[in-house]
Amino acid sequence: MNVVVSHLDEYRKKVERYRRKCLEVVYRELAGMGVTDAALEHRSHSQDAADRAHIVALQAQSLDHSLRISHPKGGEEPLLWIADAVLGAINSRHLGIPEHYDALVGTLAFEEMTPDSQGLD
Repeated sequence: MNVVVSHLDEYRKKVERYRRKCLEVVYRELAGMGVTDAALEHRSHSQDAADRAHIVALQAQSLDHSLRISHPKGGEEPLLWIADAVLGAINSRHLGIPEHYDALVGTLAFEEMTPDSQGLD
């Protein structure tokens, strides 16, 4: 099962804001599916701390408190590589090469853009 959330906007160097927007949708969907543990790839200690603060803030606003996140290193958790493969397939589709996306579309439990993403022209 794969859950994909993306945010489309003009490039503004606000990647952390876009990440939070996507993660909020992901957290709510995962909690709705009964998922209690989610792994986000380790970045830096301060970025991981910001992720933890973000989920705590969302839990204070109504997100299910049973959802927990961890930050394993990508090289130490092979299951994190799946996200890279899925993203590569989605990017290939946007470049006009749909074969990889078509092969995995049956594994997508959820694919959505954030509510305030810009539409495609």
